[in-house]
Amino acid sequence: MKVEIVRTHSFDIPSLVSRTRDKHIPHAIEITQDFVSRSSVVWVGKADGIEVCAVGLIPLSVLSDHAMIWLTHTQICEAHPLRFIRWSRKVLHEAHSLYPNLFGYCVNIRSQAWLEWLGAEFSGQTFRLTHG
Repeated sequence: MKVEIVRTHSFDIPSLVSRTRDKHIPHAIEITQDFVSRSSVVWVGKADGIEVCAVGLIPLSVLSDHAMIWLTHTQICEAHPLRFIRWSRKVLHEAHSLYPNLFGYCVNIRSQAWLEWLGAEFSGQTFRLTHG
C-alpha cells in the first residue's frame, strides 16, 4: 500500500465522509466542508490514491498562534495504523511551525490514543498539543 499526505483544500469530502465512522452523524458532510473552508491548511492522506483521512487547522484569528486541529479518518487508517503514524509526526511538526499551540475535542478512543502518543494532554474530551 502506497501512503502519501498532500496539502490541499480540494478533495472529495462526501466520498471521504461516507467511509468514516462519522457518516451517521446528521450533516457530517456539511460540517466537514465547513471545517475545510475555515482551515488555513488541510492535509489529505491517501492510500493507493484513495482519500482516507484529512487533518486541518482552524486558527482562532488571523494573527493567532493558536489553532484548533481536526481530523476525520476511515477504517483504512485504523486497519493500517503504522503506515499512517509516521506521517502524523510530519504533519504535527509542520502544524506546530504554523501554530505552536494546538487544541481540539476528541470523543473517539482510538483517536485519543493516537493524540496521546503525539503528546496531547487531555482534560475530559478536550486536548492541547503544544510545541516542544
